[in-house]
Formats: sequence, structure tokens, C-alpha cells
Amino acid sequence: MKLNTIIVDDEFYARQSLKVLLEQDADVRLVAECRNGAEAVQAVRHYQPDLLILDIQMPEINGFEVLRQLSDLVLPIVIFSTAYDQYALQAFEVHALDYLLKPYSDQRFFEALNRAKQQLGQAQPTTDPRLAALLQQWQPESPTRIAIRSAGKTKLVHVETIIWVEAADQYVRLHTTEGTFLHRESMSRIEQQLTGPSFFRTHRSAIVALNRITELETYAQGDCYVHLNSGDRIRLARNRKEALEQQLGL
Repeated sequence: MKLNTIIVDDEFYARQSLKVLLEQDADVRLVAECRNGAEAVQAVRHYQPDLLILDIQMPEINGFEVLRQLSDLVLPIVIFSTAYDQYALQAFEVHALDYLLKPYSDQRFFEALNRAKQQLGQAQPTTDPRLAALLQQWQPESPTRIAIRSAGKTKLVHVETIIWVEAADQYVRLHTTEGTFLHRESMSRIEQQLTGPSFFRTHRSAIVALNRITELETYAQGDCYVHLNSGDRIRLARNRKEALEQQLGL
């Protein structure tokens, strides 16, 4: 019997690396590779795989949300992968679920794969109760610092110093009380890192710290702007105005 497997990761090279590793195991059949959470939900429902190798941090729908959307099914065995979510790692350890911390070695990958095979051979066709418990308990935590690497140096930017974040092609520009820093990250990923009630995405190219807002400005034609205590004036998408007002308790 082949181990029908789906891999999910929004990074192309991460998926390629996984494919190369899986090809080395004759017991594995790769039935689908998914670039995002929405594709993953569809693929799992269609193929009903034995094993799901699932990235956690993805735009729009993260790995945990994928599993929540599949809660009506008997879930496959899941190997999580993550680059930096230390809280999730602690939760996995408590519930004895396997994970891959990026970047991981080939040996570490095959250890996880072998554990999945052993579990599949022993398990009945029901969702692992430890996985169900983890999904109920897990809540994302905002990081306290963001590491920005450049020219062999790493700058630690404290989240509480961030005033607003601006899209800049393949980068984001962090405007902070300590200066402005260019960070190689997408807006979707930085938005995931800045979870919780402290930040708000005013439109596709800007995220603002709520405690830096001093004024909302609305024109007769419907254009909206947010004023920050730094003196910056940020456009607010019309379809985001009501959500921001609710977030501010207005």
C-alpha cells in the first residue's frame, strides 16, 4: 500500500525540496502539491490522503485554519512545518504531534515520515484526539520582535515601536519610532505575524498600529484617511472603514 501524500507550502522551493525527499521513499505516492490553504482544503477533500505535510504560516488561510475547515472529515496524519512559531512548537510537544522546524535536515524529515508510517499502521480511521485538542487550544501569539537581516547583520525591531508598515515591491518598509527599516517579507506574512488587536490593515499596501491613530478623515466623495501621531496620513479603503471603527470602539 502506498502512502498517499499531499504537501502544502506557499514557497516554491520548499515544495520542490519536499518532492525530492518524498521521491526517495518507495512507500510514498505524492497525489497533490498545494501552494496555499484554499488549494489544500480542496485537495484533501478530493484525494482523502493518508498523510498531509502542512505549512503553518501561509497567506489568507494558515495551516490551522485549513484543518478547521476540514473538521467534518476524518483528518489524515499531519506533519506540520514551521519557520518560527515557537508557541506552536510547544503545543506540538505537549500533544506529541510531529513538526518540522525550517530549515530541517533530511534525517529529521525521514524521522517524521517514519513516525507517520508507524502511526498509520496502528491508528484506526478516526481523527487523532490530540490533534483535535491542539486545534481547540492553539491561539496565535504576536512576536515581540522582528528580525531584519541585511549585510551580515541582524536588526531586532521591537513590535511595540512599529507605527505603520508599508508595502515596497518584494519587501515591506517598517516605520518605527527608531527609524525606517526595509524587511524582505510579504505584506500577507507580516500581517500574520502582527496578529491580535494591536494592528489593522487599512488597505492592501498598509498596516497601522491602532494606538498610533489620532484621527479619521472622511471626504464627501467617500475617500478616507487615517492620521497617525507620527504625522503620517494613510489611505483607508472604503470597505475597511466600518471594521476599523469597530476595532477602535467607535
